[in-house]
Amino acid sequence: MYKLIMAMLLAGFIGTVGVAGCGDDDASSTDADSDGDSDTDTDTDSDSDTDTDTDSDTDTDVTFGTCKLSCTSPADCVPDDPNDTHDANNFDCTDDVCVWKGCLNTAECVAVFPSTTGIECDTNVDPPACHAPCSTSDDCAYESTAQLYPIYGPDNSTCDNSLCVWGGCNDNAECTDAYPSQTWVCHEYMDIPICTIGCTVPGDCAGTKDLFLEDHWLCTDGACQHKGCTSTAECTDAYTADHVCVK
Repeated sequence: MYKLIMAMLLAGFIGTVGVAGCGDDDASSTDADSDGDSDTDTDTDSDSDTDTDTDSDTDTDVTFGTCKLSCTSPADCVPDDPNDTHDANNFDCTDDVCVWKGCLNTAECVAVFPSTTGIECDTNVDPPACHAPCSTSDDCAYESTAQLYPIYGPDNSTCDNSLCVWGGCNDNAECTDAYPSQTWVCHEYMDIPICTIGCTVPGDCAGTKDLFLEDHWLCTDGACQHKGCTSTAECTDAYTADHVCVK
């Protein structure tokens, strides 16, 4: 169950409605975590092309943004099959795009994870997320032989204020063990290290849709890093007609 909670509300950064382009089915992407939202990509990619790049980035005149779900009210942000942490009251419609506020109280977490005794809405993370209880980090390990176990060991989480907080991968070896079918590396995005596709040049990261063509990627320290969108048309093509590119 701890793995399920982590997979649904990964590190607190799994919970926004905004998507940053790394979730395309035909593009190399970072490890995906769904929190039940219809559009819950973690925005783990960079929205700027100014990061240090192991390959020369010549797109200095191009402004990249992030694909976001558009709205006129919070009701527009609710997924087709919402749970208690993804009702209209869990969203804001800010500047005409959806922003997930996280869980609002522990009762919502109990409703979503009824079999996890002691689960709470952790307000010490942003946005607040449903976290399992713990006494030590050992309580946070996912004790299974499942494929994702290597990145859910006791050394991948901390026990903060008696609640488990996932801290990401520790090294490339964990990612290789978790995803043996491809070359994955442990790379830090938005202050947390996650498993992402490895590369030597941006072309190794490219997909077929415009949002994921080679010029939309960096190969940073051997890891694929998506720059973002350049137009709303890219977002609607990759996701749905309700998405816009916010710069």
